[in-house]
Amino acid sequence: MRKEETADTPNVVTGTFPFLTQFVDVLFDSGATHSFISSKLIDTLGLDPTQKSSLLTVMLPNGKTVSCEELYEGYSVKMYECEFPANLYKFELTEFGLSLEWTG
Repeated sequence: MRKEETADTPNVVTGTFPFLTQFVDVLFDSGATHSFISSKLIDTLGLDPTQKSSLLTVMLPNGKTVSCEELYEGYSVKMYECEFPANLYKFELTEFGLSLEWTG
């Protein structure tokens, strides 16, 4: 999802929030079933996956499927006084560092 698409989507919240050592653009999606971290953010922070294998298959809006082969467990994002724990799958996000499932 691109940033300009989020304004008309009632089940998402976006913003810039602290994640580890920096502030990151985050998409909170109440319709999501999993949370994702961008390849670029992984490289920037030098993170190592906790699991590697074909862990999750994601269907894209164009009907293609992508396999997520790395999982980063035990992270969280803080929004004001609330912490959102997340296990993050590596995914090619274009405009966000993180896309998090959110049960609102």
